[in-house]
Amino acid sequence: MFGKLMNSFYYGKSGKGDYRKEDLPKNRWQLFFEMLRIRFSALIRLNLMYMIVWLPAMIVLMMGAMSLLSSVTEEAMQTAEGLQALRETTSGIVMSTLVLMIPCIAITGPCTAGISYVTRNWARDEHAFIWSDFKDAIKENWKQALVISVITGFVPIVVYVCWNFYTAMAAQNGFMVVPQILTAMLGIIWLLALTYFYPLMVSYKLKMRDLLRNGLLMAVARFPQNLAIRLLHMVPLLIALVCAYFFPAAYAVMGLFLYYILLGFSMSRFVTASFTNAVFDKYINSHIEGAVVNRGLNQEADDDDDDDDECCHHHHDHDEHDEHEHHHDHDEHGECCHHHHDHEAHDEHEHHHHYDEHGVCSCGHHHHHHGHDADEVFVSWGKETVRKFGEDELSAMLSKLDGGEYGIVLRAKGIVPCTDGGWIHFDYTPGEQNIRKGPADYTGRLCVIGSKLVDEKLASLFGVA
Repeated sequence: MFGKLMNSFYYGKSGKGDYRKEDLPKNRWQLFFEMLRIRFSALIRLNLMYMIVWLPAMIVLMMGAMSLLSSVTEEAMQTAEGLQALRETTSGIVMSTLVLMIPCIAITGPCTAGISYVTRNWARDEHAFIWSDFKDAIKENWKQALVISVITGFVPIVVYVCWNFYTAMAAQNGFMVVPQILTAMLGIIWLLALTYFYPLMVSYKLKMRDLLRNGLLMAVARFPQNLAIRLLHMVPLLIALVCAYFFPAAYAVMGLFLYYILLGFSMSRFVTASFTNAVFDKYINSHIEGAVVNRGLNQEADDDDDDDDECCHHHHDHDEHDEHEHHHDHDEHGECCHHHHDHEAHDEHEHHHHYDEHGVCSCGHHHHHHGHDADEVFVSWGKETVRKFGEDELSAMLSKLDGGEYGIVLRAKGIVPCTDGGWIHFDYTPGEQNIRKGPADYTGRLCVIGSKLVDEKLASLFGVA
């Protein structure tokens, strides 16, 4: 039982049932709620992983809040001297809390890249392995993610210090209100740009300066919408504040804490992913020749998000088999999202009704791109095994999947013991394979995703019949 549970956690579960094309969501609201329904339990599991890196920040914030509450006494508020002392104490507590938050926020960056990739796929009705793809996205994006999170850790303390400085200056010179307001606006813009940094990072291959520029440009260009999304993320906090007015504050705090432990972080990223997917379709993908837009939607439905605005300019290079390099190369020009685009042709699939880069809905929906047709119902084959594999032996097995004898194989992935000790991690897409040594697991696991798979031949190929 434990083995099946771990296998399910690592690989995820395939859905059941086929869908007709007309059953697909016709707009992004329908897609969001449909994916929320399907992925709700998976979002909880994902949140339990992600919240671990946020625990230090949550502890620091709770300690800071408790210190602030304990410093506010009735005696301190009765005299001018007491109020002045209270302001100084409060300022010291806030400053120390912000300083302690810098490393706490910094460590969250790589994991935010991981959760952004997984929720990006789920939000556009594509498959993602909860742990495997989470881990791979961290590995591929940790440097940029760490830079973003370190900057994010410093931004609040810089804004706070500058705000206090210009506030003191404004008491003597009213003109100092201008840089004070500008400081606050810069902090807000960075907060809004965070909506885009991580989704851009896991979706396009950008240099650091281009990532920062594009995120900031989108934050400014879509300021009202970005502000609305950020305010939406604050709804649980507002609900907790309202509940604290009618019920004991401790109950409201416990409820808010429980929400973030179970769902809050992953839900926030899922909402962000749904929003940014629409923005990227509008400003990036729709201007790239051959790029797929409106993934997960009925492709014949009108896209009411389209307009004539163009933020990005692209040079497109089609790459038929880009599987885990879910990025796009950017050139040296300074335009918004000005880049060479690497088309993702082979992404992972769940069996609800997920679209791949071929334009095929994984349960047989008909969209002719790259030769796949509506009769191809994507299924998965998986086995646990204690058999040991040699690297060359495994490579030869994976090469045989190209021939069509075992069905139309879209993706193969697994972890197996190695004959010379250790464990082999492998990924396969048609024409490409990646075999590498990796951390150990409790047993070997094989997973093949495709259409018209021949289970008996796959079992015989891998020697797990």
